[in-house]
This record gives sequence, C-alpha cells and structure tokens, in this order.
Amino acid sequence: MIQPHRALAGSSPVHPPGAVDVAAADPDRRIQVTVVLKRPRLPNDHPALVKAKAYGAAWPTERSPMGIAEFTALYAPPAAVVRAILGIARKEGLTIVDVSAARHDVVLEGPIGAFDRACRIRQREYQHELGRYRAHGGPIKLPGQVAALVEGVLGLDTIPHARPHARPARPGSRSLTPAEIAKLYRFPPATRGAGRIAVLEFGGGIHAEDLRALARTAPIRVLEITDGAGESPGNSPVDGPTLLAIRRDWRSGMTFEQLAAKYGTRFQSFMDTVEATMDAQIVCSLMPDTAVDLVFSPPSADGWRRAIYAEIGLPYPGSVSGPASRSRKPASVISCSWGMAESSWGRMKLRVLHGTIKAAGRRGATVCCSTGDFGSRNSPRPSPKRSVNYPATSTWSLACGGLSFRDDERGRCEVTWLESLLGTNMAGGGGMSGHFPKPPFQAGVSAPKPGDTWLAGTRRSFKGRWIPDVAAHAGFDPGVAMSLLGKPFVGGGTSAATPIWAALVARLSAQVGRPLGWLTPALYQLAESGAFRDIREGHNDLAVKRGKPVYYRATIGWDACTGLGAPDGTALLEGLRKGPSEIGNGKSAVGN
Repeated sequence: MIQPHRALAGSSPVHPPGAVDVAAADPDRRIQVTVVLKRPRLPNDHPALVKAKAYGAAWPTERSPMGIAEFTALYAPPAAVVRAILGIARKEGLTIVDVSAARHDVVLEGPIGAFDRACRIRQREYQHELGRYRAHGGPIKLPGQVAALVEGVLGLDTIPHARPHARPARPGSRSLTPAEIAKLYRFPPATRGAGRIAVLEFGGGIHAEDLRALARTAPIRVLEITDGAGESPGNSPVDGPTLLAIRRDWRSGMTFEQLAAKYGTRFQSFMDTVEATMDAQIVCSLMPDTAVDLVFSPPSADGWRRAIYAEIGLPYPGSVSGPASRSRKPASVISCSWGMAESSWGRMKLRVLHGTIKAAGRRGATVCCSTGDFGSRNSPRPSPKRSVNYPATSTWSLACGGLSFRDDERGRCEVTWLESLLGTNMAGGGGMSGHFPKPPFQAGVSAPKPGDTWLAGTRRSFKGRWIPDVAAHAGFDPGVAMSLLGKPFVGGGTSAATPIWAALVARLSAQVGRPLGWLTPALYQLAESGAFRDIREGHNDLAVKRGKPVYYRATIGWDACTGLGAPDGTALLEGLRKGPSEIGNGKSAVGN
C-alpha cells in the first residue's frame, strides 16, 4: 500500500528579506541532493552508544575521539531504510552517488525536474544582495513510510547562510600584534602537536602574495568544496586594483554605505576578502608551524555540511579539490567566523547542521564560532525581534563574543565590545537561542529574561541555550594587525575573537597532547578557577531608546554580552590538567 506524501518537519525554506523571484529553475540541470537519515535507535548497552555517551561526559584530557568504525556503528541507518530511499531514487531515475553509514546519508544526483517530482516541490531562481540562489516555496514532501526516517534533505536550495563578521578599522587605528594578543590572554607556549586547524570561509579569498607570506609561518593549504550544484566560491579574493581603490577611499573616511554604493558587489567581495585573510593570518601567526586548512565552501546549508565533514575525515566523494589530503585524521580545531541569524535557517537545517557539529566534536574537533557583530538583535538593520547567530548557538559549538579596550584614569581595561565604525554601529552578539534548549552545562547560568527573542516554536515558556560562552578582543582601536596585498591593515569584529580562541584551543591541545573536542562544558566548570577574567562593564544593545532600559548588560559571572569572560590561557591549561576533582568541582563535564 502506497502511503501519501508527508511534509518533512521544518523544511520550508526561509528566504532572505528582499529576495526577488526571477525565473523557474532549469528542470534539466543536474544537481546532487543529500538525504540525511535519522540515527538508529540502539540499545543502551550498545558499545558505540556507550562510547558516545562516555565521550560527552568525560573530561577533555581523559578521552579519545571516536573513530570512523565507531561512527559507522553509531550512525549507520538500518539496511531497510537505505533500501527504501534507493528504491524511490531509482523509481524517479536518480543516480546514486554515495551511501555513507558514518555520515548517515545517501547522496543522489539527477535533474532538478526529477527532484521536484519526487519531493512535490517547484524550484525557482531568486535574486538577492547576497547573490543569486535556487530554492522552492513550501515544504519538502516524501512518502509517509520514508519521511519518518529522514532527518533532512539538503541541496534542494542554495540559499546563502553566511555573512562575514570582519571589518577593516578606521584609518589611523592602533593595532595589536600577535605577540601582544598572546600576552594579553596569557597563552601557553606554542608547541608542535596541535594537529590541524581548519578555517572555514564562505566567500572572498586570499591573494597569492599574502598566502606566500603565511606559508613562511605555517604549513597552510587552500581547499575548495564543491556543493551539490557543482559550484564552489573557490579562493576568489577581490581584484588588486579594486582592493587598493577601496583602501584609498576607506582611508579618506568614506562610510561603509558610501563604499557599498560606489563599488556595488565588489565591496562585498572586498569585505569577504578581509574576512578570509584576517582569519588565516590570526590563526597562522598565533600557531606557527601548525598545519592549517583554509577551506572555501559554498554558503548553502549543503556547503556547510560538506565542509565540516571534509575536515573530520568523512568527505563527500569528489567534493574536495586542492593539495593532496594530509590524512583522514580529523582537524583538532575548526574556526568559523561566518554565520547568520537562527531565524534565517529553518528548523530542518538547524537540526541537520547541529548533528554535523556534534559529529565534529565526537571526532575530536573543537568548533569555535562567531556570535556576530550586531548585538542582541543580530541584524545590521532594525529588527522587530532579538536573535542570535547560528552556528554559534549549537550546544556543541564554542560561541565566541567580543571585547574592546577602554582607557580611563585607572588605565586600560577590557569591556563589552560596542563601537561605531564608519557610520555603522556594532557590538558582540549575544542572547538566547530560539531553537536549542538550555543545555545541562548552563544549568547554573543566571540569565535575564529573553524578552522579544525569536522562537522556532510557539511555546513562550521555552528556555534556550545562551550565548556567548566566552569572549576575546574584537575592537577596532586598537584592532588586530593584518595585511592585504602586503600593505598594513587593521581588522576587528568577532571574526577576530573567533580565530584568537581557535588558536588558544590549539595551543592547549598541543600542551596536553591530545585534541580537546567538545570543550564548552569543561569551560563552564573552570569558570570559578581563575581561568577567566570576568568582564563587568558594557552592553550589546544597538537599539537603545531614550528612557528605555538596556536589555543585556555585562555583570558578575556569565552574561549575554561576554559569556564567561576573557581567557587566561595559562590558568585554563592548569585547570584542564588538574581535572574537575582538583578544581573544586567533582562533577565531570555533562551533556550529550
């Protein structure tokens, strides 16, 4: 008996505001689509499930990453489920590209028209300031007996889900060198043995001149990820003459809006290039002699998943181009300074990519993510609701917020980052997730009321995960020293804070002799051990109205502006080595 098609929960695409429907998608164009299957229900005593739970509960220095064989045992869908998916694919004339037990997915290829028929959708082309993309209207529908077994389907839209969070500082700004940053946060010495750092980029690029300079510091390679539409942004920095022209106008004091109006899409390419170059330079300068992958991937949800799985040793067939793979050993740290508001993703994509980030953690990678640069509303434009940045809100991410300096009669101190730069107001993102529940490791966090926060569901009583977890320097004066085409620049934003934390985690990993993986719960346990410098001044509300209270303020202990505060790297290393029993907290890291 054939069951009717059922809508896949949360699969209706969320189109960016201002997107314009311009044409029907070419029904004959071939694309790849990933069907992500739900993890099988295993008995509590199954060895793979026991290992997964033990990994989540163990102290970071007392556990080993899960291997591919263990992943296969944990995630492999039942054979009957795979047969059902393959049967539908063959019926619709689709090609089976790959069946991966460890990634728990089936990758299919075929014309857009065949996927439209199979999923009861109609794909169209849209134009937006972020670029042209393909998407459909309503939900994805699958036969009833299959829909209940599917976690999500990626590749049926190419909506971009990435904005950079880097900015060049105002002309004449002071800058911090890598040595000054390491001293500020008391980084332990940089030693070999940190594994590999993956730096994810979703646009822009790095010029050959800047790449050659980095290669003298660290063994860096550039990888390009191809998505299901056969597209990749590649390493595509803004052209040299445009970069120098924008630099000249920027130094004359033009605002970001004026620069965008003058240069159009080339200005966005410039900003993306600032992002990619600054990310790579911060990581390489703070972790010299450590292998670094600079990974350029399409900004679609499909591109995100492909990039992360490539860096944990489980790449999609034929999706990675660049120098030969060093090994299938996963990266020990993944740094991601890009993201977008949770509300712009849709529940299905949030669900699927959370599982991807969780897989990265279990493979031993610490995933450091930016909380964004537009305060508690996470938007450069007036927004009716507060929102937070994803993927920072995944409970398996380390969410990195921003700090800046303030000079007064007492000297220089760090405060919550909030700054106006060339006509744009910015602050570190922070607040409550509207999708991910509050995790056990935040049970002791005293959070403010979320107010008008966007919620994925309808329960007003929902209690979500809060970000940031931690913070580091994001200010512009001083900013972070960098160079473009060999010429000095100063950068900033939480896109500086994130690779700073990624480099610190890599140094900690090298010192303890193993990857730290899912580090976030342990950091909350180290909060009262002297491992953080508490930040108690400032706020991140960009929409303060006269006479109205500020929503999120820095305060004693964790807060929604700076998280646990600024790191003391040497104290963090000491706490990690001692473990929970010696730091006055007998509990192990909790949560799965």
